[in-house]
Amino acid sequence: MGHLQRMLTLAAVILDRDDYNLSILLNSRESLPSEFGHTFIESLPEKCDLIIRDMRDSSAEEIEKLKKIAQTLVIDDTGGGRDLSNYAIDLLPNQGHKVSSSFYREEFFLYGFNFTKGLKGAAGKGKEKFIDIAFYTGSETPGYVTEKLKNILPQNARVIHLTGGSPIDFFSGEPAYEKLSYPEILLGTKVLITHFGITLFEGSLCGCSLFTYNPTGYHRELTALVKDQLNITDLGLYSSEIPHTAINALNMKFQMNKDHSIDEDKIIRTASAGAERFYEYIRSLLPS
Repeated sequence: MGHLQRMLTLAAVILDRDDYNLSILLNSRESLPSEFGHTFIESLPEKCDLIIRDMRDSSAEEIEKLKKIAQTLVIDDTGGGRDLSNYAIDLLPNQGHKVSSSFYREEFFLYGFNFTKGLKGAAGKGKEKFIDIAFYTGSETPGYVTEKLKNILPQNARVIHLTGGSPIDFFSGEPAYEKLSYPEILLGTKVLITHFGITLFEGSLCGCSLFTYNPTGYHRELTALVKDQLNITDLGLYSSEIPHTAINALNMKFQMNKDHSIDEDKIIRTASAGAERFYEYIRSLLPS
């Protein structure tokens, strides 16, 4: 969903500028917000000007097939087809940057569509951090992960589980803050627990104290690349025991009364800047 959310942010800018005909290829139309429904296609056209592929697992065979249709731009791709694409961009750091960082375009970073769309409506609604802890571990959280978190999260804390749908109170299972948008919740959260991904960067922008809890070693390796930059405390892997030092840090952070460290106007500007820059890059690749 993170890949889709950030592509929708870019798509929104492309549609707003109205310079190009945009299509979005997905397995199912149900994943698309209604405002993008008219862009949905089930198969690629015979010809177009540019294909943007935002997945990390391309094969050489697939990229060669795509290039017969149009020049191809891959994003955060670590698959076998990456080097065969016409263009490659990394919006997130990866292990390959230890050798070369030439593809890392941090200035093009794309936040999620639901996040960027909701930020303007969230601005000016107060700077109090009224949620102690929020966590997001994907739209389908494994049961054993939930149980492990219940064992370490303080019972006296206000803990919200971000499910990908409506948020729920973690301990009671009841709906919580149903009238608040996703960015309003992040702006009001002291501590955010999530795996490496776009939510981590959105939480950082909203002034949350960040803790990572990762499903795989791959996610943890990526976390290590931004750990110092984003001031992250790592809780480890789903499959391992959570270190006591990390639990102590979590208890300390949620008890702090933390106001936003970045003003809301700057948050809004930062959230939209990457998509605008990315759009100008796309224009440089296409015929005028």
